[in-house]
Amino acid sequence: MAGDLAAIFLGQRLCQRNRIAFDDHVEIEAWQAKQQIAQGEATIPVTIGDEKLANPFLRADLPEVAAGIGMAGKEAAEVFAEIRARKNKF
Repeated sequence: MAGDLAAIFLGQRLCQRNRIAFDDHVEIEAWQAKQQIAQGEATIPVTIGDEKLANPFLRADLPEVAAGIGMAGKEAAEVFAEIRARKNKF
């Protein structure tokens, strides 16, 4: 398994503004990519560690993410499913 420092190159890059807007919708927390985008810096490649810090899908097991979508105390799988459902409608 790749470690947190491994660089990944995403095959599909969503519109950066859409990604930021959705991530803010799920969890209101500043993340490094916002600063990079604002400064015109590249956001690809990204490390797995940075993606874990920024991507709400990879943070579904954290209480603050669950609470951010009104699912405090729920299992990570339920939180992940709700995040996916919201992204599908976003």
